[in-house]
Amino acid sequence: AGAGAGAAAAVQPPTVPHAPLLGTSCLQDLKKGCVYHAGPRQPQCCCAHNATFVTCFPTFVVVGAQKSGSTALLTYFLAHPNFVPPLRKEAHYFDFAFAPARGGKSRVWYPNLFQPVPLAATATHLTGEATPAYILSMAAPEAMRRMLPLARLVLILREPVQRMYSEYQMKLRRVTRQLNIRDIETQAKLSVALEKCNQVATAAGLGAFALPTEKAARQKRAFEQCFHTETIPSVPGMAFPFGKPKYFKRLMECLCGKEMSVSPNLAKMRACVQANHLETVEPLEKDMDDEFKRLENCSVRKGSTARFFWGTKGCWQHGSSSNIKEDFVMRGMYATQIRRYLRFFPKEQLLIIRHRDLLTHPNATMQLVFQHVGLPPCDVSRLSEKDLLDMVERQWPTFEQSGWQIHSEYPTLPPETEQRARQFYAQYNADLHQLLGVDFGF
Repeated sequence: AGAGAGAAAAVQPPTVPHAPLLGTSCLQDLKKGCVYHAGPRQPQCCCAHNATFVTCFPTFVVVGAQKSGSTALLTYFLAHPNFVPPLRKEAHYFDFAFAPARGGKSRVWYPNLFQPVPLAATATHLTGEATPAYILSMAAPEAMRRMLPLARLVLILREPVQRMYSEYQMKLRRVTRQLNIRDIETQAKLSVALEKCNQVATAAGLGAFALPTEKAARQKRAFEQCFHTETIPSVPGMAFPFGKPKYFKRLMECLCGKEMSVSPNLAKMRACVQANHLETVEPLEKDMDDEFKRLENCSVRKGSTARFFWGTKGCWQHGSSSNIKEDFVMRGMYATQIRRYLRFFPKEQLLIIRHRDLLTHPNATMQLVFQHVGLPPCDVSRLSEKDLLDMVERQWPTFEQSGWQIHSEYPTLPPETEQRARQFYAQYNADLHQLLGVDFGF
């Protein structure tokens, strides 16, 4: 594992290892017609799309860390002429599909996240993805190794206290944008929509029906269509998160039940919103103290270092989710997360860079990343912050709705709080240094 440098480094021509793999089958349990094709530096597994196009699996994966620059890093790839962008900014495949609750069986849809390319393009072009929550998953490293054994991994690390505070501020932005059911004006708009849509549902139930269930189903469908039209575009906060189909469906199941036996009212709406809201926010110090106590019981200290253990009851048994609910301190305890990946991937497949290097020396840092994944050099020195924002908006137009921003302005972390956090992380930073033999400067 290497750390990014602050000055430009010479980029050596890529080599072509693994030649015996070319033409052999890959991922036959996932999709038929998948074989290894020659890639820019190493073979890449591609599946037949039609007679002349193939869909290739990622040659590289940015596995973390959240709020450390992973989106900016992947956005720089958009400037490279040999990069084929994924259709979604964050796939959340190896953490969600392979979660224990899902049995690790939902694998067929992964190829659908990547664009088909002409067969001849596989020798010069490659694709990749960036899901910073992968570093938190207990299941992701092994699943990734099985499906993408040649993948080049990239991990970008940020000073843990800064990363923690940045995540907390993103959480605040998300919560601020959510529906405020206590707001009087919001309640008035929802009451009007509920009354109108109840009338629409009643009208849909008029006439003869072969079965009572058919009438209820039609009324429910009419109510849902009406409520979506009347609230998502015009009621502040409804679009996030209820603009997403799965969250709107949950809200409707709560409001209407299986049958339209009772006309939904504002009281029911209030209860359903509270039941389906994704996040709440506590004062920073309270969130920190609550997690510090939990982490103390999941750590073992030896000298100046401390090692955090997860995977046991009470210590994030399956790793972590990506919802930023109760683990924003743990996410900066990098050594444990990296150890999990080094159990399944050799060190030479993992490149670790620093957030501040990408921030202060983006071109030099990206040349290291391009070299690591097998792409030729590409000058990105002229790209401004506005260029990156425009590229994200064009390529992944819905991503900013998550609360992400490439650069955020927020109050300075109170000195006393910062000092407490730095003292807490000191032993875990020492563990990171001991694990990798690299001083990251934090």
